[in-house]
Amino acid sequence: MVGQGNQLYVRVSKVQGVLRIANAACKIVYDISDVSEQDQLIRLRGVCRNEEA
Repeated sequence: MVGQGNQLYVRVSKVQGVLRIANAACKIVYDISDVSEQDQLIRLRGVCRNEEA
């Protein structure tokens, strides 16, 4: 679910991958491999790209 201000709060099981946003028909590629596992909240910037791209 996309929240206020187009923010996403997600929990992922892998350090890199693709988040698919179903209601927007787009995806966000993420990579948090360089972030400490001790961090409780990680802030990333991303653009939701068209699912066809």
